[in-house]
Amino acid sequence: MSSPREALAAALTGRIAQKSEADRRAAMGVYQFHVTGPDGGDFVLRVDAGGATLEAGADAGAAVTVSADWGVLEDLAAGRANAFGAFMAGRISVTGSLERAMKLASLLG
Repeated sequence: MSSPREALAAALTGRIAQKSEADRRAAMGVYQFHVTGPDGGDFVLRVDAGGATLEAGADAGAAVTVSADWGVLEDLAAGRANAFGAFMAGRISVTGSLERAMKLASLLG
């Protein structure tokens, strides 16, 4: 049985894997997530043409930092929420490159 973090990682990376290689190439980079809530913490999402990985930790070289509650991230990963809508509603905050954040949002759909 997987942990909540493993399940979230599988859902996020699986969602990104379903996108085209061109879409993944457009969003290639390192994204930092600061997640609040009982299963929260700091995570690094690495996107390349072949897919994505999500791992615990921090990367000072990340182009974007996304801060959100655990539940919001679960909703994004499951397709129950839209990244743009969550941002506009104040459920997600973003620092760093807004251009890169928009590319990530398009991957998460």
